[in-house]
Amino acid sequence: MRPTIRVVLVEPLGEANIGACARLVKNFAAHELVIVNPPPLGKQARMFAMHACDVLEHARVCQSLREAIQGCTLVVGTTGRTPKGDHDHYRFPLYDVRELHTLIDGSNVALVFGRERTGLSNEELELCDVVVTIPTSPEYPSLNLSHAVAIVLYELSELTGGMHDLSTVEHREGLINHLEELLLEVGYPAHKRKKTLRMTRKLLGRAQPTIREVFTLRGIIRRTMWALKRGHA
Repeated sequence: MRPTIRVVLVEPLGEANIGACARLVKNFAAHELVIVNPPPLGKQARMFAMHACDVLEHARVCQSLREAIQGCTLVVGTTGRTPKGDHDHYRFPLYDVRELHTLIDGSNVALVFGRERTGLSNEELELCDVVVTIPTSPEYPSLNLSHAVAIVLYELSELTGGMHDLSTVEHREGLINHLEELLLEVGYPAHKRKKTLRMTRKLLGRAQPTIREVFTLRGIIRRTMWALKRGHA
C-alpha cells in the first residue's frame, strides 16, 4: 500500500521557496502541503510553483507543528545538525532512508522541514518519531529548503521500486553486521557469538529474503539498539 505523504514546512521565510516546494509536492506526487505560520504569498510564490499553483492554493496553513501533524501515523523530522554525545537520537537518511521506507509503507507520513536559518527547535524535534539528516560537507552543511525537500522526496520515490528483488550477499552481510552490534550491546557471550552469526548467515542464504525483508530486519535491530541506549542514558 502506497504511503500518504504530507510535506510540512515550519515557518519558511521566502515565498519563492514555498512555491518551489509546492512544485516538488506535485513533481513527486506527494499528497499534501502544510505550512506552519507562512509569510504572505503572492506573485513570486506562484511563479516558482509554475504548474503546481493548485498545490499552493490548497496548502493548509497551521499555527503550530503539533497542529500540522495531526492524523499522521509517522512523523519524520529533518535537521542539519550532526549528532554529538550519547543523548543524540538522530538518524541519517541517505544511510537509513531504506529503513525509513520500510517504516512508512502504508503509513500516513509527515515529512517535516524546519526554518531556513534555525531549523526545527528541540521541542519540535521531540514531536518527531524519526529524525533524519542529509549528509553534506561539514564546511557548509546547510541546504536550501527546497533542495532538502527535493532530496528526501526523491530518495523515497526512488525506493518504491526494486524492494521486492532478492537481496544480495552485501545486503545480508549488512544485516549480519547489525546483528553482531546488537549481540555486543546486550552482552551476548563471546564464545557463542561467532557460531550464532554463522548460523544466521546460513539461514539467510537458504531463505533468500527480499531487499525489503532485509531492511525491515535491520530496522528492527536499529530501533532495538536505539531503545537500549536511550534506556542506559
